Amino acid sequence: MGAFEHVKNFFRTSSSSQEAYIPQPLAEPTRGAAFNRFADMLPYTGYIKENGLFVIEGDAPGSVEALGFVLEMVPQTGAPQEMAEIMTSVFLGVPAGTSFQWQLLASPETEPFIRAYENCRMDPDQIPESAATLKEQARLYQTLFRRRAEHFRKGSTNALIPNTPYLLRDFRAIMAVTVPASRIDDETLNDAIHTLRESAITTLRTYHQYSYTWGPEDLINWVAALTNPHNSLVPQPARLNYDDGRLIRDQIVAPDTVMRVEQSGLKFGLPQDGNEVVAHVMSVRSYPPSCNLHSMGQIIGDWTQTALGYPCPFLITMTAVTKDYEASKNQTQMKQVRATQQAESQMAKFLPDIAEKKRDWDIAQYSFEDGKGLVSMAHQIVLFAPPKTVTRAIQSAVAVWRNIQFELVSDTYMQLQGFLTALPMTTSESLQRDIKNAHRWSTKTMFNAVNMAPVLGEWTGLCKAPVLGFWGRRGQAMGIDLFANYSGNYNACVVGVSGSGKSVLLNDIALGYLGVGGRCWIIDVGRSYEKLCQTVGGQFIEFTPDAQICLNPFSMIKDIDDFDDQMGMLRDLLAQMISPSEPLGDYERSQIEIHLRSLYYEKGNAMTMDDLAYSLINNCERGGPNPQAVDEEYREKVRNMSAEERDKICDPTIRRLGVQLFPYTSDGSYGRYFNGPANIEFKSNFIVLELEELASKPDLQTVVMFLLMYKITDAMYLTRDQPKICIIDEAWSLLNGGRSATFIETGYRRARKYKGSFITGTQSIGDYSKSPAAEAALNNADWMFLLRQKPESVESLEKSGKLLLSPEMKKQLLSVTTRQGSYSEVFVHCGQLGSGIGRMFLDPFSLILYSSAAEDFEAVRHYRERGLNIAEAIAAVLKERGLN
Repeated sequence: MGAFEHVKNFFRTSSSSQEAYIPQPLAEPTRGAAFNRFADMLPYTGYIKENGLFVIEGDAPGSVEALGFVLEMVPQTGAPQEMAEIMTSVFLGVPAGTSFQWQLLASPETEPFIRAYENCRMDPDQIPESAATLKEQARLYQTLFRRRAEHFRKGSTNALIPNTPYLLRDFRAIMAVTVPASRIDDETLNDAIHTLRESAITTLRTYHQYSYTWGPEDLINWVAALTNPHNSLVPQPARLNYDDGRLIRDQIVAPDTVMRVEQSGLKFGLPQDGNEVVAHVMSVRSYPPSCNLHSMGQIIGDWTQTALGYPCPFLITMTAVTKDYEASKNQTQMKQVRATQQAESQMAKFLPDIAEKKRDWDIAQYSFEDGKGLVSMAHQIVLFAPPKTVTRAIQSAVAVWRNIQFELVSDTYMQLQGFLTALPMTTSESLQRDIKNAHRWSTKTMFNAVNMAPVLGEWTGLCKAPVLGFWGRRGQAMGIDLFANYSGNYNACVVGVSGSGKSVLLNDIALGYLGVGGRCWIIDVGRSYEKLCQTVGGQFIEFTPDAQICLNPFSMIKDIDDFDDQMGMLRDLLAQMISPSEPLGDYERSQIEIHLRSLYYEKGNAMTMDDLAYSLINNCERGGPNPQAVDEEYREKVRNMSAEERDKICDPTIRRLGVQLFPYTSDGSYGRYFNGPANIEFKSNFIVLELEELASKPDLQTVVMFLLMYKITDAMYLTRDQPKICIIDEAWSLLNGGRSATFIETGYRRARKYKGSFITGTQSIGDYSKSPAAEAALNNADWMFLLRQKPESVESLEKSGKLLLSPEMKKQLLSVTTRQGSYSEVFVHCGQLGSGIGRMFLDPFSLILYSSAAEDFEAVRHYRERGLNIAEAIAAVLKERGLN
């Protein structure tokens, strides 16, 4: 039965009031025999497991009209012209009447992502009572991310940004193919379809578009979501299983699904249940003069204007049906000749459309000359919206497509045919014929058709588990895990002007990894993290005169193997102490290592800065450039030498190194920090190291920062299965000095071995050019998180060569913004593995937790003093403010 005949049976006007609806067969039982099930209109009958093909029914019950397959695709974020050219090859060599459908579904099914975001955290119930602090912290993190997850869940059905059509969603793309067939046991045809499918998979893999090949459960669940949208097109639909003893179509439409065809569309659900959804179908009335595949990324919503988007779930389908090659080629040649004759006639002066028609047929002719050809093409857009918002959804869709010069029109009185056309593998011969009779096909070249395929979405991020959760500008879930970068390092740079949300993002990164059982150190100047540290029960270390902190690096050495492993960092650290402003040469650095080794063999990890300074200053007595073990007889001999004799074996350069190290000896101004056993201990999974007390001593502050990095990398060595991050905020003021760049490079490389990550935060990309160490931190970070930037900062980034900016990417960076009280945007980039703009949405609980405002801190402290734990105290503050 053709789609037109089905429409006659289904198209009955129903009341649009909110009164209870009674299906016609129940209202008038005598007419029940004339009622057809909606499922009967679906062509899916069986699945051939041996070759992975679906059986598509024709007009006659039980007949076979086509065999098909569906490939799940990975929506891309952009498309070069080469991608479209390669995709065009799928049309070549296939039988006439073969249908290709590219579909993009903006699904509200965000629950898998949200649940993964929530469930990757520590379970406090699995932590023993003996670890009371960690258990309480785990409760806090669990509460924090559960509340964030609930905030996300609201965004799947209600706009998180007031007065916008912005919804959280997941974009899915597929390519469905049906090949004409009259029986299922035609081995020659089956082999041809198998070859076609493998060729299509190879084509899609060229640009990483292929994900997997559908089985029957995939088809059932996809179509079930579309044909039961009131119950199934939701954030967490029930998963349906395939029963090979029943027809596929009988497993798709739920028995209790009521569908009526109305002028506004196909209405699903019942008013008395309060879950009605209208599937409103639209098609393209007019195409732009030209179009490329990359620009089709705009059909899911404008990436710069949030208002140009869809306020509901939607499906976009582009169908292209191949023609008989020789027949269409001959017809094209004939029409091209006729158009040329008309364009050269006197009539063309008065009818400019004739010249345009000639250009069109010239393009068609060139397509055949290129070995390709023409296809019949149609676009369908299906909006799934509640009855009250259908009009708004239609207006939004029209605006989105008009923005790129497509004109949409509602398929009035053709809703059912349009809806069937939008389903995968439905456009076999019967429906092709109905569409042709309705004059709804548009003839395009294969290349032009592919350039209008809906295959572009938004970046989904890079993660094994979404430790950090962002959402694209069109609503796509974006999960980030620094340690998922399989092709590089785990280090990151976070850059954003004041008020852009940089501190909030760094807080979220810290708590994100603490929440999954990781460890976090923060090195800061300015006490920005003191309140957060107190709130979550972390360890706060500051370098006050009363702290009596010692950072003697020698006492941290475990054994000779550890000494050898850390020699590079030790040598660079000492070079920084000796010459903070000018880099030492290779000779001086080698002498430092020689004396270090000599002292270690003599004293082990009991050596001090005094010992090293003495060894360098008195290098004559230790054998000049080649110090030897303690030999009192040799020393006495040197002491008795004349000045001329001493100069022959003494090197003043080495002596100068020891003199410059003096400030760090026990008699020097910084000596108390470096002589004696190192006594700084990391007792928590969250440690804040505050260097504000050293701000007036920049040389000492930099050395202390490097020593802390040394100590932190040493702590990272303890375990490789726990994620460990070190955040250095306002890093440009701490990362300076002569050999600091080498130190940073060595430390960053060493951290990667032990699943460690260094993250630096600054207000401008230009800050990274202020010192070699800061530049090294930028160059050794694969991850970049760029919040709102000043134009000059983007220019600085472009000049640095760290990120190759296309004109469009530059435009994206300049458009990154912050909407106070709602979200902060972040441009996330990871080497060659992708990039995208994500929005960071915070729930009220997180806003209180991350707040540095005195009133928020005092409000939480007030409830803490009453015996409430951290999470309970924040919840009480929210309740007090009416935000619970």
